[in-house]
Amino acid sequence: MSLNKSIGELLGADDVFSELFRKNPSKKLLIGVETGQIIDANDAALAFYGYSHAEITSKNINEINILAADEIINMMINTKELGAEIFRFKHRLANGNIKDVEVSTSIVKLYGREYFYSHVSDITDILISQERLRYGEQLFLQFVTKTPVALAMFDNDMNYLLISQKWAENFDFEPQDRLGKNYYDVFPNQPEHWKNAHQLAMNGQPQRMEDEIYFNPNGDTEWLRWEAINWFKEQDEIGGIIIFKEIITSRKKADEIRASLMEQRMRMAIKVEAVEEDRRNISRELHDGLGQLLTAAHLNIELVEQHLKNSPNRALDDLNRTKSLITRTIHEVRNIAQNLRPAVLDDLGLASALRNLCEEFNQTESLAVRFDEYGLRGPYRPSVEIALYRICQEALSNIAKHAGASEAEIEVYDRETHLLAVIQDNGEGFDVMKMLHIKSGSGLLNIKERAELVGGNIQIDSKEHRGTELIVEIPIQETNNLFDHE
Repeated sequence: MSLNKSIGELLGADDVFSELFRKNPSKKLLIGVETGQIIDANDAALAFYGYSHAEITSKNINEINILAADEIINMMINTKELGAEIFRFKHRLANGNIKDVEVSTSIVKLYGREYFYSHVSDITDILISQERLRYGEQLFLQFVTKTPVALAMFDNDMNYLLISQKWAENFDFEPQDRLGKNYYDVFPNQPEHWKNAHQLAMNGQPQRMEDEIYFNPNGDTEWLRWEAINWFKEQDEIGGIIIFKEIITSRKKADEIRASLMEQRMRMAIKVEAVEEDRRNISRELHDGLGQLLTAAHLNIELVEQHLKNSPNRALDDLNRTKSLITRTIHEVRNIAQNLRPAVLDDLGLASALRNLCEEFNQTESLAVRFDEYGLRGPYRPSVEIALYRICQEALSNIAKHAGASEAEIEVYDRETHLLAVIQDNGEGFDVMKMLHIKSGSGLLNIKERAELVGGNIQIDSKEHRGTELIVEIPIQETNNLFDHE
């Protein structure tokens, strides 16, 4: 019997079997065991390889399989010994293209001879997909483990699946030591709200915290930013969560330093503006007050010179006016010096300086001012004394000019750690928030800034037609404030 007879002929032209073989949608080959000659191929195999029936049955399997002939022979021998085997090959098609195939081969006996009966499956697309999947998995693994962000991937039971190197560095362990272990076993003292956040993320609700204090295993306090999101298996089934963590302690400290510097710059600007305002006031007082008095005195002295020979009486009148002008000039100089720094602060202390201030207002303004002090020891730091003095001075000036009050009262207490001043009046009152938002020309804002410059603070209670109460607290001891000194 010829080896190139078809399987239908070998089976005695069994029409039914021939039809089943020929029309089977799976690719089928019948190959001689001893020779490797292709005896028959069904329609699906012909379509796949691109040959006619005559062409393919004229070929040896070595002409299709791109493996070396000896390798194919060895496989054929193994198949013969085992009776059946599955191989993966690369087969060359008629057009020269190479396809990855999986060949399931078994031994069949027909008319006393053995043949390889092979079922061929094209697995090219499967292998491509598997390679893409493998590449994607490797890429994802590299992304997770090498990312500069601290992240970890967990299953639904919070067991570690993947750990980035940054996560391991932040929490001081080797990634392989934690894989497969439970997160809560590794970190047993987790805050309850973190556990709740993990569960919410498992349920498809992403969780985030921008800054939170965290105590790391060695006991140090850190600032932490974290986020927890769920990840999916196939069929959109949640497989667990991914947690991102970032230690932001350095950034928080930098932000605090930046905020502190901005506040210091602001305070410096306020202080410089206060100094400039004082200089403007002194300049105005020198020009408008002393300058005019001295000019008038100079003119009167010239008149004395003119009248001295011819009209002594008139010269004497001019001289008396000059003396009066000089007396006023001396008083004006004292006022300017008092405004710069009251000498009574250095001579008699804070309590006496405040008492004198109140008496001056009693004498010069239509305002009855009472002063009481409780436990003032002194002397205090110069910056504390001048700040409290200026605050009381500014407050009384505001009351006299704007409050429409007839009475005012200042009480000052030594509370050991700070000085407490309570300033009250029976005036018309005002809208506190509106007044504090006035950027310039507000005595109340000046008081607030003076208090803050020495680390103090103020509280204001004022209602229309019910007067105003101002409470000032200034620390007695040194503070870290850069502007604590006049």
